[in-house]
Amino acid sequence: MHSRRKTLSFYNKEDKCFTTSLSLSLSLSLSLSLSLCYFCRDLFTIPMSLKNLGLFLAIAMVLVAYWLHEPIPDGVKEKSELRITIAYLKFIRFMTTVSWMTGIYSPINTFRFWLKMTIIQMPNDGAVEVIDDNFSGVPVRIFRPMQNSEAAPKELPGLVFIHGVGLALMDTDTYHSVSQSITKETGFVVVSVDFRRAPEYKFPIPFDDCLTATVHLLRHGAEYGVDINRIAVAGDSTGGNLAAAVVQRLTVETGFPSLKAQVLIYPTLQAFDFMTPSMITRELPGYLTRRTIIENWLLYYQGNNKDMENFLTNNHTGPLLKASEYGDSVDHNLLPEEFQKQLTEKPQKNFGDEKLSDAFEPTLLNPYFSPLLAQQLDKLPPTFMITAEYDVLRDDGFMYAKRLEQAGVTVEHKHFENSFHGFICYLGTPSQQEGLVMLRTFLHKVLK
Repeated sequence: MHSRRKTLSFYNKEDKCFTTSLSLSLSLSLSLSLSLCYFCRDLFTIPMSLKNLGLFLAIAMVLVAYWLHEPIPDGVKEKSELRITIAYLKFIRFMTTVSWMTGIYSPINTFRFWLKMTIIQMPNDGAVEVIDDNFSGVPVRIFRPMQNSEAAPKELPGLVFIHGVGLALMDTDTYHSVSQSITKETGFVVVSVDFRRAPEYKFPIPFDDCLTATVHLLRHGAEYGVDINRIAVAGDSTGGNLAAAVVQRLTVETGFPSLKAQVLIYPTLQAFDFMTPSMITRELPGYLTRRTIIENWLLYYQGNNKDMENFLTNNHTGPLLKASEYGDSVDHNLLPEEFQKQLTEKPQKNFGDEKLSDAFEPTLLNPYFSPLLAQQLDKLPPTFMITAEYDVLRDDGFMYAKRLEQAGVTVEHKHFENSFHGFICYLGTPSQQEGLVMLRTFLHKVLK
């Protein structure tokens, strides 16, 4: 067996699917209480006066009301989960601002710190073995179902899972429960890739890490109990970008078994057009907006959010580029007619900053940066696409699914009409459970 760095042990107890809403509620309450106690510490005396106590409670109520107040679209099914998440993110942004103003911590590292400290992970009931390892220099976390029967197969199908959240914030620790839930649902070995993150590591480094880890599994899978002829790649959000890019790259590589499938969960696939119907009409203020997506792309591309305003107005691509075959790859006619009607004006192509466009073009047109802009798609494996209605990235998934179908690729596409971006991380919710069942059904069919 390949050398293994560390086996993770979790306390055993009856498995309960802790929903993310409960986790975030507890996290927000604890964090808010600690913060208020610190910032209002001068109000306290022993004994505390009723006046100071009343002032403290009033401040607490105002902050809680502010953090919890955010309009949620009527069509969203899991409203409480989304509302609590928005409150949680407001709190983290508040702490990030405080850290930045005091010089305690950089904004990006503050955000990472609070995410890691406050996301409550699902306990392991002993059904999954969890191992930290290293694939050709890339840290990975391996989730393997425990098999008690002697008749159980020695080699199981493998799934390389690439986590999302902006290419900058999350890691294998914060995505631990998601990876574990996929392992339990599918019965496959799941390899979660801990790629280096932006802005410290810009494109193509995160992509290269995911590619390296996937190739390592294709070559050495047997050492981990994985059937190298039954391996797929999956990713959610920005992880879907990396997953799609890895699969595209490996369709032209030889010397090891081919990938059997890809699973793309509300992926971000292009930095060409930030004025698609979903980008304009499906923003969730306080949660996920066009500006959030563009900031993620800019951190991945150049390590900062310079030129934000140009990207918001699609001024980052020139007229010639907009009119090229690459512009056709994001043509709104690829979308369902009801989506196209969500915009009152047709997109214009006769504008753009040519200097900025020329500088960005070599990276933008690289299919491993923007998989939707790839011109050769016919060699890709069967694809399972998941999209959500309340998601600025909705149209990326629809356009890619359509282009794959036009290229002759087998595509199964499930659109969650009442869900929002990120729902696969909300453990125990109806949308998450339905998504996992569909993922299991697809993978068992293509990896049988």
